[in-house]
Amino acid sequence: MNKLLIPVLLLLVVPVAAPAQDETIDPREIREAEMHQAFRSGMAGIVADMNRGSFERYAAAIDQNDLFERIFGLRLISQRLKRAWREQQEQRFTDFIAGIYYNEAKDGMKATLVNVESRGNQGRAIVRFDMTFFRVNYVEYELRLAAGDRLVIVDWIDYYWGHRFTEYAGLSLVAAHPLEPAVRKLFDFPNPTQTQMFYVTELLKAGRDLNWQRYMQIFEQLDDKTRKQRFVLNIGLDTMRIRMKRKEQRRILEEVDKHYANEPLFTLALLDYHLPMQQYETAYDNLSRLQAGLGIDDAMMNARLSSIALVMDNVEDAEALAQKAVAQEADLELGWWSLLRVKTSKQRYEESLAILDKLEQDFGHELGPDTLNRDPDFRGLVRSAEYQAWYA
Repeated sequence: MNKLLIPVLLLLVVPVAAPAQDETIDPREIREAEMHQAFRSGMAGIVADMNRGSFERYAAAIDQNDLFERIFGLRLISQRLKRAWREQQEQRFTDFIAGIYYNEAKDGMKATLVNVESRGNQGRAIVRFDMTFFRVNYVEYELRLAAGDRLVIVDWIDYYWGHRFTEYAGLSLVAAHPLEPAVRKLFDFPNPTQTQMFYVTELLKAGRDLNWQRYMQIFEQLDDKTRKQRFVLNIGLDTMRIRMKRKEQRRILEEVDKHYANEPLFTLALLDYHLPMQQYETAYDNLSRLQAGLGIDDAMMNARLSSIALVMDNVEDAEALAQKAVAQEADLELGWWSLLRVKTSKQRYEESLAILDKLEQDFGHELGPDTLNRDPDFRGLVRSAEYQAWYA
């Protein structure tokens, strides 16, 4: 036989092994990963648009009929009011959604997608909104996937205002025209008295009209059982925040702290009560619990925890949290301020100077002695030889 034919014949006789397939990959896992990516990319696109001032993609992701039915729910709202409100919102639905974020957007929207979780066609996303004076809001979005892996926003929980959106909107509709059966259903106990009904009805009207004086007048006349109602406290906090009445807001927060100190939805609001009252450990524990509950490890949250830890003299924890915050987000200004406070408290002034450079160059501050001396924490830094040489 021709020796040149042997290799050819062997190829005909010996079967060529097909490429081995990885039998460990479950098609369900592949599908799960595809759906998770659909959640993540969908929310990333919505957040990017919000930062550009557009809410069209957000509005398009909402099933309007489903949202409106959730708002109406089992609340005893007149059919006339339902119909009029629904027609009004349908005509300008994108503006309706944009208006919800007025507080976050009025000085320029800065939203960050912090986390996305999913299981099957159900998902959850956490978005952080940075506001002026280092205030922050976290919004938790309830999500699902429709046909073709189209993202649908079902509802959302706003941790700055302390409510689920559909519940808040439903309460607003009751307040717009508080019929007795609808008001009665708001209570979490049966058979409220006529006196309780009257006061709450008047309180709803005061909140509707943002009449903060009338609200406080009624609030102080309520019995303890009525005053602790969540809807009563939510209406009061909204009114005082919008009207910027800090003294009255603190009075309502005192009541919130009495009954809902560990409630995640009140955590951000209660910072305005716990910190002035020097209840630092409570504020720290509540923020830590909120971060764990949201399933996030967020730079802004770590920077705030660092500041509180430093006031509690937990300097090492404060430094670790501040270092972590700036490593997570180098462009987060609060992280650098938190780190500066730690370095200054430890009299590590050379390291403080590098942070001053960062704050001046990247965030536009002018950190001369007059500016820094306004804060007692930085007076030691200003007096240091290192700072004097740097400033000169």
